[in-house]
Amino acid sequence: MVSGTFNAFNGTPTPGIARVTPSGTITTVAGTALTAPGTVVESIAEGPEDSLYIGGLFTVDGATAGNFARLS
Repeated sequence: MVSGTFNAFNGTPTPGIARVTPSGTITTVAGTALTAPGTVVESIAEGPEDSLYIGGLFTVDGATAGNFARLS
């Protein structure tokens, strides 16, 4: 997993967060609809059942996330 201030990673549109496989393939994170100019994901933690907890500055599915969100 990589996170930061970006709208695409290696040419793949995936704002703020991306999964990089061992072969170098970039995949988006399921359930991610992060938007907003200046999307920044500063922290990532794995949760149960393949969920992710993220912290930073972003909007999820059009709603302000208050700097913290759970992605499933």
